Amino acid sequence: MTTRDDFTPDEWAAVIQAALAPAFMMAVTVDFNLFALPKKLEAFKEVVELSRRRSSSFLMHDIIKQVDMQRQSGENHPDSNWQLDQTQGESMRSGLPGMLRKALEILSLKASQQEIGEYRAFILDTTEAVSRASHSKGLFATQGNLVSENEDEFMNIVRTSLGR
Repeated sequence: MTTRDDFTPDEWAAVIQAALAPAFMMAVTVDFNLFALPKKLEAFKEVVELSRRRSSSFLMHDIIKQVDMQRQSGENHPDSNWQLDQTQGESMRSGLPGMLRKALEILSLKASQQEIGEYRAFILDTTEAVSRASHSKGLFATQGNLVSENEDEFMNIVRTSLGR
């Protein structure tokens, strides 16, 4: 089975960045709402914990461990960078498909199809959880759809970039 040791430091950084970026971008650049940010961060944390429990691959355990360490330390974390302006958000979003494709290319050279599938599922699960979190019940929740039109459009970009 594949582990972190099978990657160069640059490859590993690209895989981790791509695992974090979609959920991060969903939290801080797509329909940003400061009041919903804590809910989004909690939703991300819950999916990371669930993924850790259900994953059977050493690679995904290594990825989830690294993602969780970065989440806890605040590195690449929405809480520490929430004041992005619209231009920065657009720039980040336009680079996302290439970032995800690069990570998948790296994984395709080193990981099994099952591990790549788990990686794709992790990214989709965390990003979808973050998008739905601000629409759940509570004082500052929005009414109506589970996700906004902008969030749905962003999810389609993520899905397409991941080949889903």
